[in-house]
Amino acid sequence: MSQSEKSAIIRVQKEIIWHMSCGACGYYWTIPTMDEKDNPARREWTCPLCATKSPAEEAEI
Repeated sequence: MSQSEKSAIIRVQKEIIWHMSCGACGYYWTIPTMDEKDNPARREWTCPLCATKSPAEEAEI
């Protein structure tokens, strides 16, 4: 494969986007990550709108 063929390859990466909503005010925001192990339900979060601080809970789909 020539250098120009190598540079013509379309590279892809997986991005995981977590959708979060505040239980106090209902504000909705997203947290992107590239790491499968980076689960936001493992920590506490502060709502960017109303500043409520609470643990995150992963919703059942």
